[in-house]
Amino acid sequence: MATVLCIDDNPDSLNMRKCILAKQGYSVLTADNGTDALRALADNPVDLVVLDYRMPDMDGLAVARAICQRDESTRIVLLTGCPKEEVPEELVRIVDAFVSKGQDPAVLLGNLQRLTDLAQETLAWEVISSTVRQSKNETYAPFSAAHHPLTH
Repeated sequence: MATVLCIDDNPDSLNMRKCILAKQGYSVLTADNGTDALRALADNPVDLVVLDYRMPDMDGLAVARAICQRDESTRIVLLTGCPKEEVPEELVRIVDAFVSKGQDPAVLLGNLQRLTDLAQETLAWEVISSTVRQSKNETYAPFSAAHHPLTH
């Protein structure tokens, strides 16, 4: 199952989210601020991030920017108590999903499952594309100009 990093400055919310995700089979890492979150990302492979917007040392936008600079393939779910209209447009564009803190946990779980499925599909297509390219190269290699009888 995927590894999820939950970032929130509210310890109760963080612990509750960790329990819910762990019960669903996710491996869960937590950080209560942006600095610790970036350290956790540097030290651990992470598939998904659940990110709060309003945090003291680094807000969600600063953390999301840093995550994208590190690895654009990391999927981010913004989980916030702010209305979407109050979240900077840049952050809305960066994240892969937006979930309000008051919503049922099933909404967060559904988004995480969707993003996990999307990542697996993307990986499968990359493997298929690589295999096709390799197969084409092997198929046409004997017919390259260096081996063509009329070029000698």
